[in-house]
Amino acid sequence: MLMPIVPSISIPTSIIFELRYNYGYEYLDHTGKVINEIISRPGWNVSKAQTDFTSLLNTDEEIIFNFGPQKLDLVQRVSETNKELSPIDQIARLCDDLSLIIIRQFNLQQYLRIGFRVHQLFKADNLEQAKEYVKALKIFTTNLPGETIEEVSYTIVISEKEWKSRIAIAPAEQRVEIGPATLKAAQIETHKLAKGQKEALMQKMKAKKIIEAFPLYAVLVDIDSYVEDPPIGELKIMDFVKNTYKASLEKARKYLGG
Repeated sequence: MLMPIVPSISIPTSIIFELRYNYGYEYLDHTGKVINEIISRPGWNVSKAQTDFTSLLNTDEEIIFNFGPQKLDLVQRVSETNKELSPIDQIARLCDDLSLIIIRQFNLQQYLRIGFRVHQLFKADNLEQAKEYVKALKIFTTNLPGETIEEVSYTIVISEKEWKSRIAIAPAEQRVEIGPATLKAAQIETHKLAKGQKEALMQKMKAKKIIEAFPLYAVLVDIDSYVEDPPIGELKIMDFVKNTYKASLEKARKYLGG
């Protein structure tokens, strides 16, 4: 009998905050001021500056902030060097701070959409197990006599009290590049070393933690929470980010049997 996925092995692997707006064409006049204001903060550098968009990178947290005449977004993903996402309170504060800079410099008066998207992975031993997990969810049922369902994925949009959520659930096989040095460190038999066992053991534990952050096979839960045409006076970005993040984690555990 197939056991449900244990919620404790859920791994949030990326977050994306996005704010779309109208009449952001003061971008052409005020981008320099925005860049100067943001890169005066620790860790921020210019990645790319063009006539239609600008990309800034926080090298300390591996956070990317993009903005242009029509939208802004902030992205963070786990990587070999950044094994965990930043605390959500920190992310929410940053989304709010950087958005307010754009709103002020571009004199924005109309918003089209605010959204916060979370990707989570639920580990599986292999791809077939991931497929079976998704198939066993039975969010929808079908009656197809004489036919066998081989693989299932779900995409649904639900309307909630304060926002809508687009939820996608599918088996996933990761394509993450892990450096050979990390793989070698994870496999070394430290007790057989003539010297340096303690240092090698610490490197091995660190390497294993990196590899565990990138499960090869998993169920991917992608939840995009959003509000269309949000009123100007009700754009509470910090609360929106924190509340939708918490709700996304709870939804993923609920759908996967936790």
